[in-house]
Amino acid sequence: QPNPQHLSTLVQLMRQASTPDTAVQQQINAHLNEFFALPDALNYLGHIFAMMPEESPDVRQRVGLMLKNRVRSDWASLPPNRLADIKAKLLAVIRDPNRSIRSTAGSAITTIIMAGGAGGWPEALTALLASLDDANDDIVDGSFSALCKVCEDETDGLRYLHDTDFQSFVAHHLFPKLFAFCQAGARPVCRKYAIQCLNYFANHRAFDVGEPFHGSLRSYWEALGQLATDPDPNIKRLVCTGFGSLADTNMELILTAVDAVLEFMIGCSDSESYNLRMEAMEFWQPVIQHDQCRNELARFLPKLIPVLLRHTVYTEWDYLAMDVSQIEDDNTAVPDEAHDIGPRFHQSHPRAGQESVDEDEGDDTQRGAWGGDWTVRKSAALALDHLSTHYGVSILPQLLGPIEERLRAESWDVRESAVLCLGAIAQGCMAGLNQFLPKVIELLLTLTREPKPLIRTISCWCISRFSVWICDKPNRDRYFKTVLAEILSHMSDRNKRVQEAACSAFATLEEEARDLLVPYLQDIINTLVAAFNIYQARNVLILYDAIGTLAEAVGSYLRQKQYIEALIPPLIHRL
Repeated sequence: QPNPQHLSTLVQLMRQASTPDTAVQQQINAHLNEFFALPDALNYLGHIFAMMPEESPDVRQRVGLMLKNRVRSDWASLPPNRLADIKAKLLAVIRDPNRSIRSTAGSAITTIIMAGGAGGWPEALTALLASLDDANDDIVDGSFSALCKVCEDETDGLRYLHDTDFQSFVAHHLFPKLFAFCQAGARPVCRKYAIQCLNYFANHRAFDVGEPFHGSLRSYWEALGQLATDPDPNIKRLVCTGFGSLADTNMELILTAVDAVLEFMIGCSDSESYNLRMEAMEFWQPVIQHDQCRNELARFLPKLIPVLLRHTVYTEWDYLAMDVSQIEDDNTAVPDEAHDIGPRFHQSHPRAGQESVDEDEGDDTQRGAWGGDWTVRKSAALALDHLSTHYGVSILPQLLGPIEERLRAESWDVRESAVLCLGAIAQGCMAGLNQFLPKVIELLLTLTREPKPLIRTISCWCISRFSVWICDKPNRDRYFKTVLAEILSHMSDRNKRVQEAACSAFATLEEEARDLLVPYLQDIINTLVAAFNIYQARNVLILYDAIGTLAEAVGSYLRQKQYIEALIPPLIHRL
């Protein structure tokens, strides 16, 4: 039994632990350090967490998280009897009516299993599995949540490969239960958690040939097929995750039912549920890149392409995720936040004929045209990029009409989406776009002067995607000077994200133009110097990159005295 005085002291400390007062926090930490000198200190935490439901959920969750962390740090020195008491209490808390408390208990249980292995606490896995049949949905939720955490941690880092007790539990007890829950008639909470658990194994290739659970691959495939008919968008999203894993690792299985899978994924890509669309869009890249599957997909392009085009328009979700700096009319004087500024190293830009809209390479925001967070619209544009790369001009008849119509739309965000689509297909469809590019470039130059910063941003980026054509001998006399002047002017835009996009577009153009820049070096230097005077910290880093690319592009032409004297002082001043 806990000492009442010790218990009361600890409860008071945990109630006060949420205070923002630094001095009080330091006092609390000092008292807690004294308390943890007691041999049974963790058992007091367990008692408050499991046996005092009258305490607020915030206090209990705080205690539970502290218990989990102390168990992890003190694992090697925990006496068996003390640990046994903690284990019993954690299993009891799985049945708590509060979901956050159940989740915290699941995390603590996972911590113990990860520390001691499945064989060190087999009763926990057995008890959790048995609770999945409970009539109380809260108990099922708590038990399944804990099992999912265990599966996630075991598969992450491939721990299960060395935990034979866990392998045996999964193969003989867990998987049969999970596959049964994927059948029609199972409770929704069970269906959702079952496929979520199975996806952890699929994501870490546990069903691959030679892996411990390869024998369950067919059952997993059938489970995905069963759940694909579920009307719940959350379950459909998990099915999309599963198909995405198989597309990365077992495309031959996808090909056995390719028509049904592609129809399903196109439907999910066009769902009203944003999260479902987001997950479904990730499926298209591996499918497009796989030769045999790409051949099958060709029949579905008349359905897929309109879906991708439709979802390149900004949505409410995009605006919620968007940094306010992308839409402010004049923010060039607003200092950047610390989180806006990441490390950046100069590197040669990919030549315009080789670059992609893929953000996985390079810095975390892939230029100002894209922003920071990944979204459905970016996934749709990336899918169009891959389609154009692999299908080439053959897809233009399905794209040109809708894009042209969107460019004439009254709504600015629809016009903006058309520019995004043009940029996405620029490299793969360049040969087919050649005849239209004079009008396209003229239009893009006009759009860079639009009042909406987002249109100016995307237009600068899109122009840079046609750098090869702009610098090509038949076109340079008419377009290069005009394009360069327009990009340079927007490097001094009053919006920071337009500055970023223009500076990045200039770096891309430099890489292709090279000696073509020499006659305009004075204008370029003047622009760079002016930019140093107005750029905030983030864009200064991009400016350094553009200067490095300029030096590579024009070489010794940049060594003239007047250029050095103009450029070096502000460059050093902003270091």
